[in-house]
Amino acid sequence: MVLDTSTLRVAFGVMAFVLGLLFYFSAYRTTRSPYSGWWCVALVFFLSGSAAFLLNGTAQQWWANTLGNVLLVLGSAAVWAGARSLREVPPLRWVFAGVPLVTLVASAVDNPGTNTWSGGAVLLAAMCLTVGLASRELWRLEPGYSRVRVPMAAAAAGLSA
Repeated sequence: MVLDTSTLRVAFGVMAFVLGLLFYFSAYRTTRSPYSGWWCVALVFFLSGSAAFLLNGTAQQWWANTLGNVLLVLGSAAVWAGARSLREVPPLRWVFAGVPLVTLVASAVDNPGTNTWSGGAVLLAAMCLTVGLASRELWRLEPGYSRVRVPMAAAAAGLSA
């Protein structure tokens, strides 16, 4: 049995949707914590970005590919904002405006109508940057904040590397 990319994207979308529902109803609605709220936003961005890539190979690929790249970067920026909210520090606007804008421009000028990986290097760099920033925020938490602080920070650092 061979899994194609579209099947994997649909499976990821279903998983992100279920996780979003779980986060919203079990974590965010009961606590109203900014961290849970940012994770709900991140999951919506990841789900939407993955859904946009389902239009690859169609006439809509030229805009859907670019939109998908921007939404994925916004999702990882929301992960960073969630990590930052644990220290009760508001997110920096340049991360939410500048990094996705650079991704948008790079993807738009790289022939998104014919190139399914348009702006791919910038997309990966932007994702690494924002996940790396999330790792940095987790490292900056007080040592007694949580016993999973260091493993989460190390996992985020490993993912961004």
